[in-house]
Amino acid sequence: MFTGIVLGKGTISSIEERGEIIRLTIESPLSHTLDMGDSICTSGVCLTVVEHTDESFAVEAIPETMRKTSLGERTISDAVNLEPSLTAETPMGGGFVTGHIDGVGTIVEFNRFDDDVILKVQIPTELMPFMAEKGSVTLDGVNLTVVNVDDTSSTITSALIPHTLEVTTLGDRNVGDSLNVEIDVVARYVHRLLSATHATVQASA
Repeated sequence: MFTGIVLGKGTISSIEERGEIIRLTIESPLSHTLDMGDSICTSGVCLTVVEHTDESFAVEAIPETMRKTSLGERTISDAVNLEPSLTAETPMGGGFVTGHIDGVGTIVEFNRFDDDVILKVQIPTELMPFMAEKGSVTLDGVNLTVVNVDDTSSTITSALIPHTLEVTTLGDRNVGDSLNVEIDVVARYVHRLLSATHATVQASA
């Protein structure tokens, strides 16, 4: 479990295919805090640390993960957002983030106003029922507040403050770039509960 509060950025230093496994080595100051087997949220994707030094660590992913997330588009020298998993001592800021990606969105607007940025992202249509104004969404591992929902264009809008732009990779993104999307976990279960209730009512009618 994560919070969506990114603690640092890392740089991909190598991408290796090892049979059916893809190993990514990431250079990061956070590496010395990690242990073998730790979970780390990597631009929104929950991965397991399989090797580490004080300067870098390695994680592994299966081909499906690379295909269904924006990690498959990352190349050597690209930056990724990083957040180690929650512990009993971790401050509970942000939201509840699982690191399980629901889809990939595309940036359609990236407008700067003074120091802030208004970010508009087109997401898969099937994820729109989970979006609500003033609700939460996690984009590339960054937990954000949704300020506008447009069902017609399947887009959501969030505002990025200077701190977010500085400490995450979102400040380096452009129109057309892909972002991993994770819906709010509470919205997921509410939708499931309502769907099950509706099915029960229909069956008894």
